[in-house]
Amino acid sequence: MLSRFNDCLAPDSRADGDPCPPVMSLIELQSAGWAVVEKTDAQKRVPGIAPYQNLERVIQMVNYRLSRNSAEIRSKTAYDSQRNHYEETCSKPRSELA
Repeated sequence: MLSRFNDCLAPDSRADGDPCPPVMSLIELQSAGWAVVEKTDAQKRVPGIAPYQNLERVIQMVNYRLSRNSAEIRSKTAYDSQRNHYEETCSKPRSELA
């Protein structure tokens, strides 16, 4: 994991020109110089999963757009209150000039 982080800090040293590997977390991306330029959040309220179907289940979703130099990454986080599950996904960096 540390080598991936170091690759992101020194993008010119990567042979494929990809400034940041897609497995990095949102916190790691921010530590590597990516800035959040847009953040939107939403909540989805649905019935619970049996045997707790009478309880409200809340899914909290946050979408981020990060930028560094002329590249952009989209990242999404989601939290499921009933399953106590957190998930985070980030796209591969893409150039805004392309």
